[in-house]
Amino acid sequence: MALSRFNTRFAGLFDKGDGSAWQARHGMTAEAYQATFDVLVHQGYRLTYVCGYSEGTRARYNAVWQMSDGPAWQAPRP
Repeated sequence: MALSRFNTRFAGLFDKGDGSAWQARHGMTAEAYQATFDVLVHQGYRLTYVCGYSEGTRARYNAVWQMSDGPAWQAPRP
């Protein structure tokens, strides 16, 4: 298999954690990231990890959310 910097690859996440529900998304556009953020935060998930990167000339995002209590999250929009 030939790999180039324009092919998307990602690694698995392994964490014993506390048993809380969590969700992960990979390779999202900015629009998909914001829509997913809005839905999951409304369901009680909190963003615990986000990573932005380029895929060719396009921006992509990976993110992990965990079900958790705490103060309300906000995502300012441009």
